[in-house]
Amino acid sequence: MLINNTKYSTISEEQNLNNILYYERLLTEVYRPLRKTDSAVERKKSVEITLGLKIIEVVEQAVIASYKWIKKGENHC
Repeated sequence: MLINNTKYSTISEEQNLNNILYYERLLTEVYRPLRKTDSAVERKKSVEITLGLKIIEVVEQAVIASYKWIKKGENHC
């Protein structure tokens, strides 16, 4: 994320790349054609729940980073 032409991030580039790869694997699992069996349906639900929790975690990190950035700006006024 670029803010005022400076890089501002709470996670490393490597961790960010790992997160992206993880999400891609999860999405592949969710959208892979499923056989109509109970185990396939349960696997899909499990992946969707995991993906939802990861999205919530990323949003929480973004909110925290935004809050810190705003507070940092207030301290310089």
